[in-house]
Amino acid sequence: MPRRADTRSNTGGNAAIACYTDPIPTLQERPMPNLILNPRTLAILICACVFTGAAHSEGFPTDVEVLGEVTAVFDGSERQWLTFHSPADTAREAMATAYWSGFDTSVLPDQPGFDDLGVDPDTLSDEERAMIEMMQAQMAQIQSSVLDDLAAEVSITVQAHDPENPALLTEGVLILAPAGFNLTPEDWTDLLGQPVEADITYVEESTGGLPSVLYSSDARGDGELIFDVLSFDSPFGRATGRFSSTLCRVEMQGMQITEDPDDCRAIDGRFDTELMADGA
Repeated sequence: MPRRADTRSNTGGNAAIACYTDPIPTLQERPMPNLILNPRTLAILICACVFTGAAHSEGFPTDVEVLGEVTAVFDGSERQWLTFHSPADTAREAMATAYWSGFDTSVLPDQPGFDDLGVDPDTLSDEERAMIEMMQAQMAQIQSSVLDDLAAEVSITVQAHDPENPALLTEGVLILAPAGFNLTPEDWTDLLGQPVEADITYVEESTGGLPSVLYSSDARGDGELIFDVLSFDSPFGRATGRFSSTLCRVEMQGMQITEDPDDCRAIDGRFDTELMADGA
């Protein structure tokens, strides 16, 4: 795969997609009774399945360009993974396996009206109507402030693929993602050089395009990322840094998720990749 020419601009991007649905294998999260995997990890896995389905139906793109690499000592062996990008054409949108994305505020509900509140405005007195309208105005002001804050937040995902794996779309995939809430670009800059909690997952086997055997940091919660360089330019920013964790085996069969706490593997590595602005 050729390496992408560096065409990054100095202008910031305002991507706003909650889940990257272009062809990319990933990992995701879920609210289940036994939280072996957290919701973000399951969400990433779900996006990966969407990507896999598109890739299988449309064929793997032939114009893939390398964005960067991830290297690590994993379970005692030196390993390498690549992140990649495929430009847009007449048949598909641009895709990337390493990207930053903004918070999609369009998924949030609108301010409720009288009908949503189950209130018939014709039955209200002038005083009651004025009170409800005042409360709605106050809530709208609060919601607007919250949406402005959320719109400024960005998340980061680095999904890297093993070029030696014949099933590189769905197996041998390593995903690095900071855990917890999204932050603004300024907040991320303040965290450079500091360890941040991370969700780190390695997909070892897939069945029918769905992850079936993976190793995850979720069980022990010791995933850690340290960003040395981080930029949110559009169409491409950049992320370099280090990561480490102990990944324990998790098997997924349909809705059944089971963990083997006795089968764990240490991973310690570095990453250096461009980040596509989601939606660029």
